[in-house]
Amino acid sequence: MDTHRIEEFLAVVDAGQVTAAADSLYMSQSSLSKKMSALADELGCELFTKTKTGIKLTPAGWEFYAYARRAARDYHQMLDRLASFSGGSGGRLHIGCLPLAAEYGIEEAISNYWADHPTIEVDYHERSQDGLIADLNLHKLDAALVRIDLLDPQHYVFARMFQDELVLAVHKTQPLASRHSVPLPSLRNERFVLLGERSGITQLFLRHCTAAGFYPNCPTHQSRHRLILKAVSRNMGVGVLPRHLVETYYDENVSIVTLDKPIVTTIGFAWLRLSEDNPLLDDFILNMRSMAEKTQV
Repeated sequence: MDTHRIEEFLAVVDAGQVTAAADSLYMSQSSLSKKMSALADELGCELFTKTKTGIKLTPAGWEFYAYARRAARDYHQMLDRLASFSGGSGGRLHIGCLPLAAEYGIEEAISNYWADHPTIEVDYHERSQDGLIADLNLHKLDAALVRIDLLDPQHYVFARMFQDELVLAVHKTQPLASRHSVPLPSLRNERFVLLGERSGITQLFLRHCTAAGFYPNCPTHQSRHRLILKAVSRNMGVGVLPRHLVETYYDENVSIVTLDKPIVTTIGFAWLRLSEDNPLLDDFILNMRSMAEKTQV
C-alpha cells in the first residue's frame, strides 16, 4: 500500500461520494472505484457501504480511517523535516489559494513575505475551493485561502482576510443595468451564468435563492470568474460574483447591480483544527493579516 492509495481513501471519506472524490483527484469515477475495491481486497475487509446519497464507512472502515489520517499527516511532516536537510532551509510552508490572488493582492503579499523571509520555502498552490479543502484534509497544505462561509468551524480554524458582497454583473444593455439594486426574488426568471456548482460562491448564492423560493436558471457554468465576465460582456446571462472581482475586470460592457439585501462572502485562511502547533504558519498568517488590513478590500 502506498501513500497515494491512503490519500485516495481519505478523499472518498471526506467527499462522501466516489464521484466527488474522483473530481477532486482529477481521475475517473471508475478508476477510483477500482482502487477502493483493490484496497479493500488488500486489507481483507469491506471499508464502505453504499447509501442513497453516496457511501459511509463500515466499522472496519472507521478503524482504517483513524490510521490513514495519522499516516498521511506523518508522511507529509516527514517530507518537510527531510527537506530542511537540503539547501539550508529555515522551514517550509505549503499554502493554497483560490484563483483570485492577483485581484486581492495575495500575490504581492506572498512575494513580500518571500523577500522578508528568504530562508523560508513557500510551496504555493492555486486551486478550486474543493481541491484546496481536499488537500487540507489530506495534510498536503498547512493552510489555504478559501471562502470560509460554508466551512465547519468544528473542523477548521479561520483567519479572516477580506469580506466582500456578491453583486450582479450584467451587460450594459440588459434591463437590470438601469437598476441600482434589486430584490433577490425578482431574479427568478433571469438567465444566469455562474461558477461551477461546487464553487463556494455558487453554493452561497444557491442557498439564498432557495430561501427566496426559486432555483436559478443557469444553463452555463464556467470554472473561472474571468470567463464569467467575458460571458456577461457578450450578453450571455447575468453573472454573480464578489464586487471586487467585477470592479477589477474593467469592461465597459459590464455593469454592476447590487442586491437590496446583500449576500456577504468572507475570504480567509483556514487550517485543520487538530493540526499541531506551527509557529512558522502563525508568523505567516500574521504577515498576511497585516497586509489585509492595509488593503481594505
